Amino acid sequence: MEPRLIETQSQINLAMGETRGVTVTVYSQADGFWDAARFDQHNPLVTDWEGRYAWDVPVGYWQVRAVKDGFEPAQSAWLPVPPPQFDVNIAMISRAAPYVVYASGFENFIEIAFSRFMIPDTLNTDSIVLTGAIPSGGYGIVWVDAEEDYNIEPVKTFVRTIRILPKNGTFPMGETIGLTISTDALSYADVALASAFHSYIEIKMEPRLIETQSQINLAMGETRPVTVTVSPRGAGANRRIRAFSSGPLFVDVVNEEVTTNADGSATFHIRADLSGAADITFALEGTQVRGATHVTVALPGEPAQTTISRRAVTVTANTGGIARADRALAASGNTITVTLTPHSGFELEVFPRQMLQAQR
Repeated sequence: MEPRLIETQSQINLAMGETRGVTVTVYSQADGFWDAARFDQHNPLVTDWEGRYAWDVPVGYWQVRAVKDGFEPAQSAWLPVPPPQFDVNIAMISRAAPYVVYASGFENFIEIAFSRFMIPDTLNTDSIVLTGAIPSGGYGIVWVDAEEDYNIEPVKTFVRTIRILPKNGTFPMGETIGLTISTDALSYADVALASAFHSYIEIKMEPRLIETQSQINLAMGETRPVTVTVSPRGAGANRRIRAFSSGPLFVDVVNEEVTTNADGSATFHIRADLSGAADITFALEGTQVRGATHVTVALPGEPAQTTISRRAVTVTANTGGIARADRALAASGNTITVTLTPHSGFELEVFPRQMLQAQR
C-alpha cells in the first residue's frame, strides 16, 4: 500500500527549553508498533534541535508517543491518515528542578537564562537581588522570550530568559556585580530551584551579532570550513559558539562547539551528506546572539543547486526595550516581522519606515 504522509513538527512543550533528544515512536491502532524498516524509514526517531520528526505511513489510525529523561511521558491522540497530519505538537512536562543556564553582564543589562520556562511573577526584585556597583535608583526586571501556553485554561504566560536593567545609567564596565536568586523562583510546573543561586558577574562589552556567510553550495560528500565572527570584535574573544543543523540528515556540523580566537572568530566544518538543504544556526554561549547560514547540497557531478540568495537578519535595540525578528535568514521579497517590547518606564512611539536600515 502506498504510504501517506504523517509529518509532525513537535514543540514538545513550550516550557521544555530544549526540544532536542526526545524519543518519539509511532504506533498503528491496528498493528501496534510500526515496522518502519519495511518503508525504508526509522521508528523510533530522536528529535532534532527544533523538536521536529516525520514519517510516511500507510492508511490507518496512528499515535505518536514521546519520552525523555526528566519528563513525564506524553502522547498524541489517535490520528487518521488520510488526511495528512501536520503540526501535531506534543506537550511534555518536567518536574525536575530548574537551574540557571547562564548569567551574563553588560553595561545596559544583566541577562539570565533558566533551564525551564518560569512563572514570571516569581522572578522579581525580591527573589532576584543584586549587590555591588549598582547605579543609583535601583533596577527592574523585563522578560525576553515570554510565551503563552494555550494548553492551559486560562492561558498562562511563561518566560525562560530575563534581563535586569538599571533604572538610571548603566552598569560600570569591568566591575563585578553580585547576583542571588532565591528558591522563590518557580518553573512553569511550580518547581523551585534546588537551592539558591549565587554568582559574581563581571560587566563586559556586549556582543551584538555573529557574522558569517549567508549561503553555501556544496556537493554531496563535500566538507567545507565555515568561519564565523562575533561583532563587535572586542566582545567576542575566547567565547564558545555552538552550531546545529536544521536538517542533519542532509547537512551536518562536524565540530558542534568551538571557542573563538582573540579576534572573536571560530571555524566550523560543514559536511554535506545527502542532496537537499538545511540552515546552520550559530549560537553564542551565554547570550541570545545568533547567526545563520543556508546550505544547499547537490549530487556528485551535478552543478550546485540554484538557490535564492538569503541574508542574515539581525535586529538590535540599544536601550529602552527589546527588538526581535521572526527570521534568522531572509530573501528578497520575504516579510520580516519585527517585535518591539519596551522596558518598564518606556513607551513605544511611531516606528517610521525610515528607521529601518537594510544592508544588501
